[in-house]
Amino acid sequence: MSRLGFARAFATHHREPTLVSALQAAFGEQHVAWAAFTVVGAQSPDWMLQHLMEGTRFDLSPLFLSDAFRAAVPALAHRIDPDRTGNFDQLNAYALSGSLAEALAAGGERRSSRPAARDAHVLALDFVEELLGARFADAFVLYSRAAWSTWFSSDVWDRTWIVADCAAGHLWLLSVTDGPPPRRRH
Repeated sequence: MSRLGFARAFATHHREPTLVSALQAAFGEQHVAWAAFTVVGAQSPDWMLQHLMEGTRFDLSPLFLSDAFRAAVPALAHRIDPDRTGNFDQLNAYALSGSLAEALAAGGERRSSRPAARDAHVLALDFVEELLGARFADAFVLYSRAAWSTWFSSDVWDRTWIVADCAAGHLWLLSVTDGPPPRRRH
């Protein structure tokens, strides 16, 4: 199937965990991008696996080039760097809360915005609980520290988590950065 065929395989999903606002408060609202999708006509995560001679990598271009993605997170969809979208690694679903807590505790370049380690851990655990409940066996998580879009302000603090609930066909994207996004040149 062509990339264009895959691009039509997403629909915006409107279930937003209530704790997204808590993450926005912790990271700064302008530093958090959140979107939720339903994978239509494809079984996640099968659509994102690309088999190469060197092995398997994750091809997220069907998501990043979809109309649903552009509608849900236009700031992220603006000027995606295709050379950096392949920099996602699989993360064990049980490690999602730890990875998120680490990013929260590390904060950005401003020390005043960093929550205490315990608070970061509790917020991350609560967020993952609200997102997945006990469905860790159905979850497929990808993680990247690459600035794959011009929305990101620096590689130092940039993070993206993509969580697929394979049983329900839902996909969530959470991206964080530090500082205001760079000014766009036209």
